[in-house]
Amino acid sequence: MRSRAAPCATTTRRKKREVLDRFFEHLTSEQKSRVEAVGINRSGTYQSSIQAHLPEAAIVYDRVHLMMNLNQAVDQVRRE
Repeated sequence: MRSRAAPCATTTRRKKREVLDRFFEHLTSEQKSRVEAVGINRSGTYQSSIQAHLPEAAIVYDRVHLMMNLNQAVDQVRRE
């Protein structure tokens, strides 16, 4: 993978999938085909939009949210 800066889509308080879908609609087919990986949190709305528009791109979950989810699970088990 190349380590080159890429455009970033940020979402607003509106429906996240809708905002991300609009971002992808502004990309050409060639631009979409060049996307190798997308970094996201574990939100299902992000993942479904990315899979619909970039089916060949790898999805990479960010470490902060993965660790947060893991810590929540450990806390829940510990409290039981």
